[in-house]
Amino acid sequence: MTDENENLPILDHSDDGFVDLLFRIVEVEHVDDTIRLNLRARHEGEVVGMNAVVPAGLKAGFSPSMEVLSVARPGIRFERSGEASDKLIAALARLYSAQCPARMVEMIDLTAIAMHQEPFDVLGGPVELKCFGCDSDDEIEKGAYFECFFNFDIASRTAQWNEKDTEYRFPMIRALSH
Repeated sequence: MTDENENLPILDHSDDGFVDLLFRIVEVEHVDDTIRLNLRARHEGEVVGMNAVVPAGLKAGFSPSMEVLSVARPGIRFERSGEASDKLIAALARLYSAQCPARMVEMIDLTAIAMHQEPFDVLGGPVELKCFGCDSDDEIEKGAYFECFFNFDIASRTAQWNEKDTEYRFPMIRALSH
């Protein structure tokens, strides 16, 4: 493992029992109307990670009175970035005490609401997203629906992928793997 990899955040349970994941953004690619973030961390000595792709033009999700103004579909895409993504899914399975799936899906789109009330620049500061996976009526009926939070700050090169509720662990791991 290189020195650079040794300085990556370590994935583990947080003090409150949730699995809130901290990543380093190791690469940013702005292509057309999207921004691809290459995320990396460590778990049990292995480098884990994935890509997160967000629309460059995300809009504030709420008015000052907290009315929903903008819902992005897709709002974020998680993409497999090779073996590190398969290791990420295996790490999540261990942290969630779930069966270990074989590998991460190639990509999954999630609906998102930016938790902002004022206009913001995706490249210029912290971005906070509430995300909804498998949110079609059919998927909800099948019990596949899940929620999570994804926050990132390109300037500080950090990203957080946080649980909303532990009840979403198994639907999320099933949606992210095959």
